[in-house]
Amino acid sequence: MNFEKSELYDRIEDFLDGKLSEEEKIQFLEQMKTDKELERQYRQRLELAGNWVKAKKYESAHNQVAELIREEKSQ
Repeated sequence: MNFEKSELYDRIEDFLDGKLSEEEKIQFLEQMKTDKELERQYRQRLELAGNWVKAKKYESAHNQVAELIREEKSQ
């Protein structure tokens, strides 16, 4: 089963969001074994998710440091 780009993206998102039936999950995982483009897109999506998490952690740390600096300056 080959997917267009948008269908491929939607299928990956559905898999990650747990929206696929058990049968669809199995088909998705089996397809990833033979469809290198699907596997590549899936891995890129996982990497992107990891980068989102890192960015959020960085933003949170940045905000905490900025707040500490503001508090220090106000004393």
